[in-house]
Amino acid sequence: MAVGIAVKNPIIAVHLALISHFVLDLIPHWQLNVKPYRLPFSIFTKIFAVSDFLVALALTAIIAHIVLPAHKLNVILCSLAAMVPDFDDLVPQFRIGSKEGNWFLKIVGKFSSIHDSIQCETRNFTGVISQLGMLTLALAMIL
Repeated sequence: MAVGIAVKNPIIAVHLALISHFVLDLIPHWQLNVKPYRLPFSIFTKIFAVSDFLVALALTAIIAHIVLPAHKLNVILCSLAAMVPDFDDLVPQFRIGSKEGNWFLKIVGKFSSIHDSIQCETRNFTGVISQLGMLTLALAMIL
């Protein structure tokens, strides 16, 4: 959201939001389920993950519409771009054609390996503290 407000050009902003996801992944952050995940995901996990994404996107859209109408589209696009990388583990869990020789799933798998290698997830309270620090920094950028 902060990138969408700070950077006016949507093309640059969306790319920076996507990149920011990976930079922020380097910082320890709280995660409900840390890797290695139990696969295949249960139906509950799938519903929870998709619901979490939809609620986050809906709240972003509402906040952008009410509080930041001048930046609405940029904020929504940047938020979406920043969330997309976390679907790398979920996408293969849905039946997308044949898993054998599926080029899309191979690309997602390679991307997931790279993403996993930089991920710094924790279930410790320190992860919550670092997330609150990042939230404070983002609010400072906005205000």
